[in-house]
Amino acid sequence: VHAIGAAGKTVVDIMLRLRKDEQMSDALKDPKPSQEFSQPGVPPVAPHGSQPAQRREGAQQQPQQQQQELGPGIDEVIILDRRVDLFSVLCSPFTYQALIHEALGIHHGVVDVSSAAWASERKKEQGHPILRNGQVLLSHDKTYFPDIRDLHINSLGPLLRGEAETIRTTYSERDNVTSSGEMADYITRFKTAQAKHPLIEVHTNLAQDLQNKIQSEDYRQHLKLEDDITAQSSQSPLESIEDWIDDQKPFHEVMRLLCLYSLVNSGVKAKQYDQIKRSIIQSYGYEHLLTLCNMERVGILRYQQGKTVWSSIKRQFNLFPEDANPARDMSYAYSGYAPLSARLVEMMKKSPTGWRACQDALNLLYGPYLEFQQQLDVSEATHANAAEQAMAQGRPSVTLVCFVGGVTYGEIAAIRRLSEMEEGRRRFLVLTTEMLSARKLLDSVSCETVVNQVPPEEPRVGQRPEERRRGFCFWPGGR
Repeated sequence: VHAIGAAGKTVVDIMLRLRKDEQMSDALKDPKPSQEFSQPGVPPVAPHGSQPAQRREGAQQQPQQQQQELGPGIDEVIILDRRVDLFSVLCSPFTYQALIHEALGIHHGVVDVSSAAWASERKKEQGHPILRNGQVLLSHDKTYFPDIRDLHINSLGPLLRGEAETIRTTYSERDNVTSSGEMADYITRFKTAQAKHPLIEVHTNLAQDLQNKIQSEDYRQHLKLEDDITAQSSQSPLESIEDWIDDQKPFHEVMRLLCLYSLVNSGVKAKQYDQIKRSIIQSYGYEHLLTLCNMERVGILRYQQGKTVWSSIKRQFNLFPEDANPARDMSYAYSGYAPLSARLVEMMKKSPTGWRACQDALNLLYGPYLEFQQQLDVSEATHANAAEQAMAQGRPSVTLVCFVGGVTYGEIAAIRRLSEMEEGRRRFLVLTTEMLSARKLLDSVSCETVVNQVPPEEPRVGQRPEERRRGFCFWPGGR
């Protein structure tokens, strides 16, 4: 078990406590249920006859049966606190599924595209495989979407155009069919093309909308500012961010860049931060004063404290590889940036000692880190032995990666690419508290709705205290 961050350590402590409680409860139970007890005070007496031999044979056969019934187990657990890597949440991803989540939002496998012109034309169509009532059901597209969800947006367009051309060619071949054998073969290919046609159409339109978004001038300026921030350019990006605030650009885009600048530079200088706070309140309203306070409490926006360690983190973890092949490296998911969380998972197998080989690098990150080997009981040891035998026969090891605080689709795409880079020697299972994006993170600390709510009514004269209407916590009289 490997854990990093305060939340990761808390999860490990709870896991160890629950295991200890389970062991204590098992110890309080009867350790020898097969023995037969006589009257109270008399020592237990085992049954006489051939039953002990049968029990011994059953005890020998039981581990063999368990070994056959047990499936592939989890060989390794990695628990990551989200606060260890907030950079990957605020940086811009470029994979298909990640861009959908950033631009439109994915809720339970559903994307709302009702505002798009191409979707409104097909709202009344019945029987569409994934488009219903202006919503794209990505969870229903289990045949085609898994193959394209992790593709870079620049690679997706040519692929979809090629698929559309193949379908068009299949439809045009019907006039060339002459024999019954060719007809049977053509019908099979025609049904396949007919089933894929609506899927290609929806994903082509959706990809085109995303392509138009990332090619807009505002998005290009956003990416340039993001690159200047991560590269720690000599020309301070704060001036450009202040111009965005004065122009009243979308609030979450402005705060995304400002929080990224704060994380990279270990905060914002006091004079500049106070000026930016005044500008935000003047441009976006006083209700965001509590939003700024929440960001300071979370730690994504604060006054500058100490020297930044971003340059050391970039170098130690190789977050911006210069000589890597984009088609074979995990940095493709962010167009040059390799997510820190995925690098931590990768470093687990780069050295035989795991994270112990890079203690200096881990000391640069948030929170403590720990590694330990669990003590297994008899049944778990049998499972572990079966897993080792299966790995010796070529089965990939199973690694459970837990994100406490959420994970982005871009990071999941990077982890999948890591499995390909390791040639399938490790199979990754991702467990998370939620699917996260930069906008979702910023909305979670926004207090705009709290401030805009109607304050509680004043109590009437003669009204008893218990009958007074209680307000929210920020208002006088609230709990």
